[in-house]
Formats: sequence, C-alpha cells, structure tokens
Amino acid sequence: DYLFRPDTGVVQRAAAATKSTVSGKFVTYHDPGVLLVTISGGDVPAARTFVDDALEAVRKPLDKRTFTAARDAFFYHMLSDIETPGGMADTLGWYTVEGNQAYAPGLGGTASRYFETASSLTPAFVAATVNKYLNRPGAIVAVDAAKKAENTSK
Repeated sequence: DYLFRPDTGVVQRAAAATKSTVSGKFVTYHDPGVLLVTISGGDVPAARTFVDDALEAVRKPLDKRTFTAARDAFFYHMLSDIETPGGMADTLGWYTVEGNQAYAPGLGGTASRYFETASSLTPAFVAATVNKYLNRPGAIVAVDAAKKAENTSK
C-alpha cells in the first residue's frame, strides 16, 4: 500500500513523471509470498530506478511520522476496499481458502485480529520483514512489444 497503491503509493507518485505504468502487489500465500512489480510504457529504466530505490529505502525503518501516516492510510484503504458486499466476499473467500477465515479483514471492523495485528506493527519490524523476504535478487522478465511484433510478422 505504501509503495504501490494507485495514485498514492510513493513509487506511483515518483514514477508518474516517467509516464510509465507501475504496478506492485505482494501476495502473502504462506511463506514467503511473492512480490510482483510490473512496469510498462514511458521511460521504463527511469521507473525501475524509482522501484529499486523505494525497495532499498524500506529496508531501513521509516521515521515514526511517515510510518504512522502510511499505516493510517493502509487502514483506510483496507476498510474502503471491503465496504461493498463484493469486496467483503473477496476478502472472506481469500482468507477462507488460506485456511484462516477468522483473520479476514472486516470481521469485527478495526477491532478484528487483522487490524489488531496491523496496529502492532513497528517501523523496525516492517524493515526486518522487508530484509527477510527481499534479501536476494528477483527474477526479471523484459518483453519488448515492438520486437515481439516485428518477430511475429516475419
């Protein structure tokens, strides 16, 4: 949410000047999860620099003010994402399939286990988690649509 939320994420705001479309999503699954970042259009290398710099920056704890603002924005986004029946069904479905329905955001509002756990996060814990899960180079796949179109027309 802090890095890649459309319109408000720090990477999204920084990369806007590159005219690139950047999308980032971390899916927890069980352990360790998957971080998928896609960049398309515009100045991809410049946008990639913003992504790399942001991921490097969150390896260190955010200052308290920035962290608190980011966590409050995350709570707001989570609650707004599940305020519709479809959003709630999606969330309940995901956590049910994961075998942990009682942890689903929205069950009990901000007093739920999910929000209690999120409220207990600290900048140091988040930085340690980033370092734990993003401690090795990821896989990079580059597709050049112009070359692909050229190759398929031969």
